[in-house]
Amino acid sequence: MEQRRGHPLDIDLLDVALGDADAGLATEVAEHLGTCLLCRVRMARIRRSGAAPSPLPTGVDQPTVSPEVLAVLDATRPATVAAGQVWLAGTSRRLLVWVRSVRSDRVVAHPVTLDVDAADDTALLVDELPALGTPAAVVTSIVGTVPVHGLVAYVGDLDVGSEVERLREAATVGTAELDLPTGPPITGPTDERLEFRQLLADDFAALDTIADDDDIGLSSDPPEAAARLMYEALRSDLLVRRGPGCEVRRPAGDLALGSFAASTGCVLVALVTELTGSVLLITGERRLDWALAHPHDASKLLRLAGAATLAVAEPDDPFTTWLFEERHLHPALELPRAVVAVGPRPGWGPKPMVKALFDYLEDGVFAVEPVGAVEPPASQRDLLPSLRSNARRSVSGLRKGRAQLTKNAALKSLKRSDADALARALDDAADLDTLLELLERITER
Repeated sequence: MEQRRGHPLDIDLLDVALGDADAGLATEVAEHLGTCLLCRVRMARIRRSGAAPSPLPTGVDQPTVSPEVLAVLDATRPATVAAGQVWLAGTSRRLLVWVRSVRSDRVVAHPVTLDVDAADDTALLVDELPALGTPAAVVTSIVGTVPVHGLVAYVGDLDVGSEVERLREAATVGTAELDLPTGPPITGPTDERLEFRQLLADDFAALDTIADDDDIGLSSDPPEAAARLMYEALRSDLLVRRGPGCEVRRPAGDLALGSFAASTGCVLVALVTELTGSVLLITGERRLDWALAHPHDASKLLRLAGAATLAVAEPDDPFTTWLFEERHLHPALELPRAVVAVGPRPGWGPKPMVKALFDYLEDGVFAVEPVGAVEPPASQRDLLPSLRSNARRSVSGLRKGRAQLTKNAALKSLKRSDADALARALDDAADLDTLLELLERITER
């Protein structure tokens, strides 16, 4: 199986989905899918796209539609679409949605799922969905637009607007709303709910296939709205790609950082941290020009955040991003001649936000594998040969030296055995007192 960074190619996944792959490739892909969430999502998208159609079941009774669902389909459509309503939306693939707000010919909405066991801590649980009478979950981490004409069946009203806002705000600043009913948090990249949430996001995005400025309204919304969408994209996409060693949080705890960022017009988006590096992501109108024109302020942002790299993103999808390390914010001599001084300049970019951060972390941050304690090499205390050699050399030098008559006579009387005795004394002595006692014995002989 040909690989790119350890993942199978799309053509390999397609061959396996179609049943055209040989046994070796099929086995290898199956083993990889068991450990890689990203490739499971890719495989699911291939199968759901119709590229690899599933055979029609034979000899199986098709399930019937419940009376509750039929009643919803027959329900009268209200005169106006309003916030707080639950609708069945879509054509060939339909999805329950909770309307957040209404904008001309589209609504901003969150998907609703009846599979409450797949809900995480960003999904609001409700005991009973109107008309259907079953528990459900409003997935607040997924938001998008649906054309009004795509709302095909009215389900009922669900007054949970304040709870949804509290839950989204808690997710934005990295806190928990303990008094709201939610699913348990996702604990790692192998959690199957990540795959469920991504596929649900795919289905939800398919409800509105027109991509223009009115979809999310970023052209008219303030940068704070863009920052929220960017943060959610990092949490749902970058974390899946980088794995458990990556952390994405809002840098909301430092008052000095927040006040300084506000004074410069920067909107703080996220602090992305891995083992050996951290990136502060900001947005706002013309922030690249600001970073190039005010490198000292950009450098101060990094110091206040405790980050090593500054990522500057445009507030419009796909959130084109440039990255500066600290050294890129200061003038430097340009290689290879090193005679021309250049001012602040981006080190990486421009690229879409998630790709820019992923590529930077992939190339610039290296995971350190833990290793066991290194045992010191075995050694044996054997200083006597060295001490004997040095002592003999010292005695030989003393015998050749000049001194007063009485001292000279004493030096001339030194023997090779005295040098050996001195070496043994230095080797045997455990402390200074013992050494002085041994030296005294040598001089008395």
